[in-house]
Amino acid sequence: MNDATPLTPPSASGTPFSNVNNIHVHSMIPEDQKNKADMQDVVSKSTQYVSLCYGLPSSTDMSTTRRKQWASKVGKTSRTVPPLASLTPTTEAFIENVKRAHFQASSWKHALDADPPALNTCDYGWHRNDVMKTLLPVTVPQTVFLAQPEVLQLVKCGCVSDNPCSTQIYSCAHARLPCTIFCACQRSAVYGCNNEQTVNV
Repeated sequence: MNDATPLTPPSASGTPFSNVNNIHVHSMIPEDQKNKADMQDVVSKSTQYVSLCYGLPSSTDMSTTRRKQWASKVGKTSRTVPPLASLTPTTEAFIENVKRAHFQASSWKHALDADPPALNTCDYGWHRNDVMKTLLPVTVPQTVFLAQPEVLQLVKCGCVSDNPCSTQIYSCAHARLPCTIFCACQRSAVYGCNNEQTVNV
C-alpha cells in the first residue's frame, strides 16, 4: 500500500476497470509522512479502490457500496437473494481490514530497516488475547451492533431459564420462529434451546 503504483484488479464480465489506475492508496501522502499516514485518508483511498474492484462507482463509504451492490443483484430482477459473503463488507468491518493491511504493508516496507516504526498491533485491527497468548482479528469494534438494535429486538427472545423456550410464552417459540445466535437462550442455557423450530432447523 505504500507503493506509488497501484495493483490492477481483475476485470468483471470482460470490462477492465480503467479508472482504478487513477486510485493510488498512498500516492497523495508525502514520503516523509507515509509511516504516520492518517488512517481516515488510508481508509478513504482503500474504499474507492475496492468499490471499483467490485465494478461500482467509487465511494467514500463501504456500506453505501454494499447497498448499491445488493441493489444491482436483486433490485431489477427476480433472482434469489445473493449470499452475504459475496457482498462487500460493511464500513465498520472494512476499516478493521484496512488497518491490518496497513500494518502489514508497513512491516513489509521496513523489513530490512535497522529501526522500523514501532506500531502497536492492537491499534491496527488486532486484539490481544492474554489467555491464549495470541492476537485475534477484530471483526467490528465492540461498540458496533451486528444489526440495528431494533432489528435484534424483533428477532430474538430473552429466555434465560435452565429449560429455555420450552413453552410458547417465549417470543420466538410463540411466533413459531427458530431461535438465533442473538437470542439469550443461546448464551445462557444449561440444557440447550428447546424451541421446536430451532431443534428442527
